[in-house]
Amino acid sequence: MSATAENVKTATVTAEPLALFTKAKMVELKDKYKELLVLDIVSTPEEYKRVKEAAKVMQQFRKGIEDERVIQNEAALQHQRNCNAEARMVQEWIAEVEAPLVELKKAEDQRLKDIKEAEIQAEMDRKQALQDRLADIKAWGEELTFLSQADITKRMEGVHEIIVDESFEEMQREAANIKETVVLNLESAMIVRKEQDKKLAEQKAEAERLAKQQAEQADAQKVLDAERAEFEKERAEGKVAMAEAEAAKNAIMLAEFARLQLLAEEKHQAALLPDKEKLESFAANLLSLFDDLRPECDDTIARELVGEARNKLVNICNFINKKSAEL
Repeated sequence: MSATAENVKTATVTAEPLALFTKAKMVELKDKYKELLVLDIVSTPEEYKRVKEAAKVMQQFRKGIEDERVIQNEAALQHQRNCNAEARMVQEWIAEVEAPLVELKKAEDQRLKDIKEAEIQAEMDRKQALQDRLADIKAWGEELTFLSQADITKRMEGVHEIIVDESFEEMQREAANIKETVVLNLESAMIVRKEQDKKLAEQKAEAERLAKQQAEQADAQKVLDAERAEFEKERAEGKVAMAEAEAAKNAIMLAEFARLQLLAEEKHQAALLPDKEKLESFAANLLSLFDDLRPECDDTIARELVGEARNKLVNICNFINKKSAEL
């Protein structure tokens, strides 16, 4: 071993800490041995000696660094073991205090959570109770179609008894609006029911009138049948002339009675029709009456006059129908 190598090992590798072997140190060594590093082969004993000494120096550097690394690692590992042991001991001390505190905090957190959930549930129950009260108000105005006037009146009385006050809290305005809507619906339902009851009463009265008319006609028919029977009896007894005259008189009276009843019925039915249908019926009857009374003329001019009059009457009827359609 040369003196230079010994000096390098002692002074640089062994004495110096591992951290001092820096990149600058490596650059210095490369510069020192740069002439040897470019050689392809060793050509002289002197070159061989220099290569051998340089390699030994580098080996001593590497070994010194490795030894230092092992020492430093062992120290670090021992420090780590010491830290871990001390940390476990400290953690056990901490756990003696921390564990009951954590349990205490956990219990308090659960208590606060239970309180919060109870408050939320209470709020939900409060709002649901208000919603149920609103639904109860709405129910007064539902399914009104088949209610009688008395039932609708009872519902109106029940709705008016509902007091919308601060007990509805934030839903007070909504409750007032619902109550107002229900009252309007009940009033509308009452109007519709009264109109329906009126129509039913009119239909009932009309049915009774027709039944009475049919009864009167039946009574008249009975009278006629009786008179005919009497006529047959009188004719059989030789009173034919008188009986025939009386029968003819009765037939005329019965026909007149039937005509008057028919006119009364037509007038009654016409009175029941709307103005539009009254006008349409009037136009149709007007033309029908003209055709019933139309004369049979032999003269050509007279026939043309009658035809022209009918055409004008048709125009008048068309005008009436057109204008009545606009009603």
